[in-house]
Amino acid sequence: MIKELGAGSFSKVQLLRDRRSGATRVLKITEGGIGTDESQIAKNEIQVLSALDHPNIVKCFECCEDIARGQLLMVLEYVGGGDCQQLLRSSAKPQSEPFIAKLISQLLSALCYCHARGILHCDIKPDNMMLTQPSSGKGMPDCKVIDFGLTHRIDELSFDYVGTPSYMAPEIVKGTVAYTIKADIWSVGVTACELLSSLRPFGGPQEYGNDADKVLQNILNFSRFQDIESKLCRSEGWMSCSFSAKDFVKTLVIADPAARPCADQALEHTWLRRTRPCGAL
Repeated sequence: MIKELGAGSFSKVQLLRDRRSGATRVLKITEGGIGTDESQIAKNEIQVLSALDHPNIVKCFECCEDIARGQLLMVLEYVGGGDCQQLLRSSAKPQSEPFIAKLISQLLSALCYCHARGILHCDIKPDNMMLTQPSSGKGMPDCKVIDFGLTHRIDELSFDYVGTPSYMAPEIVKGTVAYTIKADIWSVGVTACELLSSLRPFGGPQEYGNDADKVLQNILNFSRFQDIESKLCRSEGWMSCSFSAKDFVKTLVIADPAARPCADQALEHTWLRRTRPCGAL
């Protein structure tokens, strides 16, 4: 172990060095006892990540269950550039559109891969988009999607109230429609909007005295993009966005899930196509 990276109520994360290769790794330890909700989420994440192999999804190298200590352990790829929420908090000025478009394109590429394999992420948000550190210290970081503990399979009809309030699709908040790929797409749209504007379009619980119900009500009240545009217009970043960037967000943040594109269709939007390197997915 090199150092502790962080700790929560039921888990802690440590930075490791592999003695065999010298490579840097992350150890995620989930505690609280085998058979708890937390251990089930960790087992779900292990099962999903072990079956996935994509350049924009964090890799799981090893895992084990320590029954005596009541722990589940995962050795994961180390992604050292922090997450996109930290990027928003640490930057005094908006990020460039080409950089945000690159991150969203990579996020959608990862979702295309997951959706084609029947996997729904169910918790897309800036916090779950980790950034790499460019090897030469130059260039734009890449995105690695993390936190697959809440994933569901497409063939499992799930009406679970799952995800993070600020990024939940209206149909999930209502609880009337099973989670589908279109709910992931809504979350991508809200995430892109936040990265461009540095504002959560539907707010966050901390803005309402930690009352998540206020955020959920904002989502339920949404019927068209103009409902949130007045808030976004207070953002210097949003006001300086290109028409194409705004149009991309508007094609994803749509109340009716049937009207939202799939991930592969969203990747074909002009805003992403013009910033994508030749030959990239």
